[in-house]
Amino acid sequence: MNRTPLDDLTPDFWNKLLGESFLVSAAGSDPVALKLRQVVPGPGSTAGNHRVESFSLLFLGSEDRVLPQKIYSFEQEKTGRFDLFIVPVGKRADGVEYEAVFSRLVR
Repeated sequence: MNRTPLDDLTPDFWNKLLGESFLVSAAGSDPVALKLRQVVPGPGSTAGNHRVESFSLLFLGSEDRVLPQKIYSFEQEKTGRFDLFIVPVGKRADGVEYEAVFSRLVR
């Protein structure tokens, strides 16, 4: 499966994938399914002549296996494979929530 360039992973891209599941794995471990729950817009800013866009993704996973913060390989039919740093941010009634934060220059 091809790798998706991270520059292509904009908020609009992710909003089309709300509710989709991703297989998440690290070297030497079995994959875990995480569902994309929410795309959260962040504050905008500027850097020189460019606008900085920030947003975060919230994923939901099972309580059975909590993933520690680190870089994981994500894979899904529509996105291909890509690496993403996630952090567990809290426990909910329906599982464990993870967050990935993006910041990128918009030209």
